[in-house]
Amino acid sequence: MIKSKKASECQKNLDFNPETPWPSLLPLYGFGNELLCGFHRHTTPEESVIILEGESLPQIIRSLYPQLSFPELSRLSAKLSHPNFDHHSENSSLRNQLWSLYGYQPRENLFLVAEKVTQLPLDIQHWMAQKKMSPQDLAALRSLDNLSILEDYWDALLLANPSKSEGTRALENLVELLLMGHQKEDILKPTPSLISHLHSLRYPMSLQQDNQNEQKIRALSWSSKWGARWTRRGDRSGVELKLFFTHPEELKGALVHLEKVSKELDNTPSLEDLWSKN
Repeated sequence: MIKSKKASECQKNLDFNPETPWPSLLPLYGFGNELLCGFHRHTTPEESVIILEGESLPQIIRSLYPQLSFPELSRLSAKLSHPNFDHHSENSSLRNQLWSLYGYQPRENLFLVAEKVTQLPLDIQHWMAQKKMSPQDLAALRSLDNLSILEDYWDALLLANPSKSEGTRALENLVELLLMGHQKEDILKPTPSLISHLHSLRYPMSLQQDNQNEQKIRALSWSSKWGARWTRRGDRSGVELKLFFTHPEELKGALVHLEKVSKELDNTPSLEDLWSKN
């Protein structure tokens, strides 16, 4: 026999703002007196909620939400420990089981990052979820006692819309710059790229070296069509080329030209240190 309740009889203490709305064609599910899905769906007081039993709450949540981002799990974990939740006295056990079911090791460092994430603006959490950022990607947040210090920087970071790896590095650089005492005016100085600017502020010697490498690379016999430049991607730096051809013969010509450049690189002692640092 399927147990059910009226929607008006269910509480929404576990509303963790899921990134994806519950499909309107699926029924509503609950556990005890708690609604587990469709938190923001327009319902009538008489609409039925199927009450799931036979498994633990974390197991039921895992079956309803097979994939949840780290920010979503962080919010859900916080909901499980809230005093309004009927089973909050079992929080430690429920929380550990929840994280384990989603493939995480329940550890204090994990819980600390999760707690920090829930203190961030929801649009920032959504961005982190979209980029599929992990606890390791967000570990820099553990260094801050008061996250309000980041309030003035989120808009600029969202506007830059970095990739996951760029966003991770930008957050690390930003936190370190703030802890080092850099002022907002220096950090948010108008530049073509916020991500590069944060890196150059954090590692000024690296910027100087990259500029020197750029000059050395430009001195080689590259075709002007290739847009050759020295660039940095995370911890690695090197030469970036843009090749475009409309016929195989053009590619063959480019390869012959590249062979000449390769010989230049081999025969120029001053360029040997370019590759030893990657």
